[in-house]
Amino acid sequence: MRRLFGFVPLLTGCFIAPSHDPVALDQLENSKVSLATSSPSPLIDNGVPTTAVTLIIRGKQVGAAVNSPGDCPTISDSAIVTFDGTPLQIVDEGGWDAPIDGSSECHIISLVLDRASPRPGQLSQLLIKDDSATWTIEGPDWLTADLDLTTPTSTHATITATSYAFTDAYVQFINAAGAEVFFGTSNGFGDAKVTITDKVADVEIPAGSSGDGTLSINVTRVPNVSRCDGPTTCDVSIEIGSDFPTMIP
Repeated sequence: MRRLFGFVPLLTGCFIAPSHDPVALDQLENSKVSLATSSPSPLIDNGVPTTAVTLIIRGKQVGAAVNSPGDCPTISDSAIVTFDGTPLQIVDEGGWDAPIDGSSECHIISLVLDRASPRPGQLSQLLIKDDSATWTIEGPDWLTADLDLTTPTSTHATITATSYAFTDAYVQFINAAGAEVFFGTSNGFGDAKVTITDKVADVEIPAGSSGDGTLSINVTRVPNVSRCDGPTTCDVSIEIGSDFPTMIP
């Protein structure tokens, strides 16, 4: 019986089901672990109040041919995956299906953790282990959300993080009546110009945007990965956000 939970079989009558022999961690090559944490602005992203974690594991069985079942491995029966000690739930155990039209479909091993408690300034650890091996991925500030808003002027607002640089940002201002007054992104979309410099997002406020409301922001960043033992590659990405009740003069 699997010790990972939440898997729902995806096969239907339209698929031929080849043998999905689980592949041990030590039999995976070209392996890549992609971890993402997300703690977005509640106003921008449907009121999600705490951090969510998603994980994708890619690779192929040693010696497997391209476009074969071994090229789309199934996670080991003995696998246990935890983030800061909390087990993740499996969404897709991986494997290969053959639709009746003769094509092939490769499922990617993927897992989620719906809630993770904030741990500002702390080291986080992802453990992936089975009977053959243990993979360890670590890094600091993966669950840190420390954005601060400087009191806006009529033309600018500045949002700053204390411990990391941004890669991009999305901002919006919702007035007291609940209507969107403006939005903008750091790649040039929207009516508010957003400029990123290291740990600072500067928002150029459009004319006529004064009043009480909430300035919200989502930013993404590429954090430090201080340990990547086991996989060939470890990728981590982080999204954080905040809502700031404020007044634009």
